[in-house]
Amino acid sequence: MKRFKTISMLIITVAVVIGLGSFTAPAQADAPASGCVIVHRGQGHAENTISNFKRAINHGACGIEADVRSTSDHVKVLNHDATLNRTTNGTGRVSSRSWHYVSRLRVGHTHAHVATYQQVLILCRDSRLQVCMFEAKKGMSSADVLTMAQDAVNIMGDKLYKVTIETDTFAQTRTIENSEFKQVSTAFVGFNSWPNVSDVKASGADGIIVNRPVMSRARVASAAQHGLWVTPYTIETRKQFARVRHMGSHGAMTDSSPSRLIG
Repeated sequence: MKRFKTISMLIITVAVVIGLGSFTAPAQADAPASGCVIVHRGQGHAENTISNFKRAINHGACGIEADVRSTSDHVKVLNHDATLNRTTNGTGRVSSRSWHYVSRLRVGHTHAHVATYQQVLILCRDSRLQVCMFEAKKGMSSADVLTMAQDAVNIMGDKLYKVTIETDTFAQTRTIENSEFKQVSTAFVGFNSWPNVSDVKASGADGIIVNRPVMSRARVASAAQHGLWVTPYTIETRKQFARVRHMGSHGAMTDSSPSRLIG
């Protein structure tokens, strides 16, 4: 009887551990849906702000794409340019400014503050967004990219499947793939050149972000054969959206209102 109880307790313990493991290990991101409109930086002049991303959600966006840079004290903030001059009422390179300085700035001619990467992760987690892409801009170190991955795991929990980190170097995708955060989805940004899909796959990336003109049906099919999805930018008309979907794209990034693409 005592032996039976011991075995029973062991079985229960193993079952609990397996159950907890399946609960705490979030699923890796799926490819964006074919009809998913991903708003690039948000809409309007206050780009990369919480208010603009919320507006995009209200206008039908199923995804957002934002640009991430690091301040001098390693706070991850959203800003497209290397400097603050165009996008805010501040000046200087983001990497040379402290968070104390950046946090007081306004974006564009609005009252919106510069958003942090962590703030947008929380928005992504708590909203109906299906896809949240974050581009680690040029100049971000491998340590910065790992911090982004760690924040995604810590904040998103079982909704980590929504997040994809984009980089334009294979070294950075490998950094995540070879880390304890390999469950974080990554995409390689090809910009205006179609990358070698074998190299993309070997780096551990899950998808490719590329400018629309370098796409073709054959190239997207080649990526699919390697288990990679392809998302183009920027798509501004319904005709363009229909064309890239015909090529087999997974969603599309736009600088316009989602309603221009989906009606």
